[in-house]
Amino acid sequence: MTRIILALLLAANFANAQTLPNAPLPGGSAPNQVPNAPAAAPRPTVAPAAGAEWLTGAEVDVRLLDKVTARVSSATAKIGTTVTFGTLSIMVRSCLLRPVDRAADSAAFLEISDRNGQAGFRGWMFANAPALAMLEHPGYDVKVAACRP
Repeated sequence: MTRIILALLLAANFANAQTLPNAPLPGGSAPNQVPNAPAAAPRPTVAPAAGAEWLTGAEVDVRLLDKVTARVSSATAKIGTTVTFGTLSIMVRSCLLRPVDRAADSAAFLEISDRNGQAGFRGWMFANAPALAMLEHPGYDVKVAACRP
C-alpha cells in the first residue's frame, strides 16, 4: 500500500513539474539554458492519446493457484469467454498489452465469481503489478501472466 501511495505522489509531482513554466533563475537565465542562447521551442501542452500507450489483445494467459493443494495451473482465454478453476468462474472482458517499443506489460479486465459465495473480483489486473488489484480469496489466487494479440 505504501508503494502505491508513493507512486501516486511521485506521479502527481511529475505532472505538476511538467506544467510549471520555466521560471527565471537568479542572474536572469532560465533553467537548463545558456545565457544569451536562443529560446527553446515551447513544450506541447496536449498529452498523447490514451490509446497510443496500449494495444488491444485477443487472449489472456492466466496463472491460477489452489492454496489448499498447492496446485498451479495455467489457462488461456479469449475475450468474452469464461474459464473455470475449482469453484471460480473467470470471465475475461478485455485485454491490453504494451507496444513493442514500450516496457513490457499486460492488463486484463476480469470478472471473477465463486459458486460458494466467497468474495468476487471485478476490475483490471496488471501482469507486472499483481498487488495493485488482486482477488482476495481464501482458497485461490489468480494472476494475469500476459495478453497476446
